[in-house]
Amino acid sequence: MNAPQLPALPGSGGSDTPPPKSIQYSKRGKITIVACVSCRRRKTKCDGRRPICSQCQGRSGTCHYDMSEEHRRLTFLRENVEHLAVEKNTLESLISSLRSDSVEEALEVLRRLRSGAEPYVLAQQIQASQSLAQVRLDSSSSHRQPSSSSDRSCKPSSLLPLVCSHP
Repeated sequence: MNAPQLPALPGSGGSDTPPPKSIQYSKRGKITIVACVSCRRRKTKCDGRRPICSQCQGRSGTCHYDMSEEHRRLTFLRENVEHLAVEKNTLESLISSLRSDSVEEALEVLRRLRSGAEPYVLAQQIQASQSLAQVRLDSSSSHRQPSSSSDRSCKPSSLLPLVCSHP
């Protein structure tokens, strides 16, 4: 059974900080419904990959799954659920950026979606441009002295317009 792992509280035990809002549980590895015959025989962790699992691939051995049609169906359904969860998270991040970005940036995202851009690729580009903007902001604030407002300018990115930093 997983025991909750609470983050360490800052400072010594006498602080008046409120308790964390959510309990964080330790992450378990991916659970495989059916392990291959070789991994079961060796009692090693099988990732259930098809046609050959990582353990068998590393040993250059043969990988054979001995399971019924029902187990195959369950494995397929589990993999499908995992794929749909990734797709859901991608679309949620895209919607989140549409909500939080400026009107111009949101219109650019919509224009790209309507022109046939893949939502997953577009979400990765948005995340990369935001990460790049944060890196630029962090490096410019630590390496540059405060200057006049005429020095602050934004250069459009090839992915999406980046958010400018205004003090």
